Amino acid sequence: MEGHVGREGDRVDARVDAAPGAAVSGEDRGQGAGEADPAGDLGDVELAEDCELGVRLSADGAKVVVAYSPEAVTREETPPTFASLLKQRTRWNQGFLQVLGKGEWKKLPSFRQRFFARYMLTMPFIQAATGLLIPLSVLMILFVKVPTAIALVSFIPVGPTLMLLAVEIVGLNEFGRLYQEKVRFRDYVKLVLGLVPYQIFLAAAAVRAVVRHAKGQNGWEKTEHTGQHRTAGQPAEVVGFANAVTTRVPASPDHADDRELATSTTGGNR
Repeated sequence: MEGHVGREGDRVDARVDAAPGAAVSGEDRGQGAGEADPAGDLGDVELAEDCELGVRLSADGAKVVVAYSPEAVTREETPPTFASLLKQRTRWNQGFLQVLGKGEWKKLPSFRQRFFARYMLTMPFIQAATGLLIPLSVLMILFVKVPTAIALVSFIPVGPTLMLLAVEIVGLNEFGRLYQEKVRFRDYVKLVLGLVPYQIFLAAAAVRAVVRHAKGQNGWEKTEHTGQHRTAGQPAEVVGFANAVTTRVPASPDHADDRELATSTTGGNR
C-alpha cells in the first residue's frame, strides 16, 4: 500500500495505490480497493486535498472504514497562539468550501451519502451564520420581550450543546486514563467555562473563511511549528507500536527504551 500527495505551486497531485482492504495512511484517509487514481490534478482545491481525495475515492466506489487504536496514535502539534489557531481553522473551513464548490461529492452513489456530504461541507456556512447571529441574539436578550413559548423554543439549542459538553468531558477523562496524563479538577472547569468562548471563536474563523472564499483569497496561510509535540531524545519517526501505551511502564533503567518507544510519536500541523 502506498499513498502520496504532492504539491507544486498551486497544483496538487494525488495518487493512491492500495491493496484490497488496506488503509491509506495519513490524516482523514479512507481505504481503497485495487489501484485508484481518482484525483490527478485537484485543480481549485488547494487547502483540503485530503478531503477532496476522500470524496473522490468514495465516489469511485472505495470502501471507507474508520478504526481507532490507542497504540497507533501520534502526537499532533497544535498552533501555539490564538492567531495561528484562527488561521488553521480558517484554512480548514475554506478547504471544505472549495471541495463543496468543486462538486465531486455530487458523484457519490446514494442520496444519503450526497446529503451527508453536503451537510458536512456546508458546515462553514452554518458556523458563519451562527457567528453573525450572536450579536443579534445578545441584543434581543437585553432589549426585546418575546412571548414565553418563543423564549422556551429558543432554548432548544442548549440540548445539543450540553450533549457536546458531556462527550468532551468523557473524552478528556478517557484521554487521561489511556495515556497516564493526570486530568485535574481545574482542567474540567476550564473545559466547561471555555465551551461557549471556543464556539464563538470557531464561528469567527468560519466567518473569516467565508469572506476569504468570496474574495477569492485561496492562499495557504501557514501556521508556525514549534516542535512542542516532541520531547528531547525522541526519534524523528515511529519505529513501532508499543503495548505499553495503555499500561504504566516502571521507571527503571532497564525499561528506559520501552518507555521511549511507548511515547515515540510523529505528526504535524496542517
